[in-house]
Amino acid sequence: MSDSRLEIRLKPRAKNDRISVNGGGRIDITVTSPPIDERANRHCITLLAEYLGVPKSSLSIIRGEHSRNKVVAVAGLTKEEASRRLTAGIA
Repeated sequence: MSDSRLEIRLKPRAKNDRISVNGGGRIDITVTSPPIDERANRHCITLLAEYLGVPKSSLSIIRGEHSRNKVVAVAGLTKEEASRRLTAGIA
């Protein structure tokens, strides 16, 4: 199985944790954690791992650690499989 890269738009300090997929293929994630001491990034990885059904160690932020726009690598899942799992978890 190959790895995939997901384009993420992270919104910290939200009222609720939520994941949604927009029409352009970007994944919008809102987390309640603030963007202080990497808490929002860790919360994002935890939430994404839960939705994808993979361990947190399979996910890594490869671009945008200090930005709202991020690219996250998912080891062991194709982009199609990751999209299917996210869509199934959201519905």
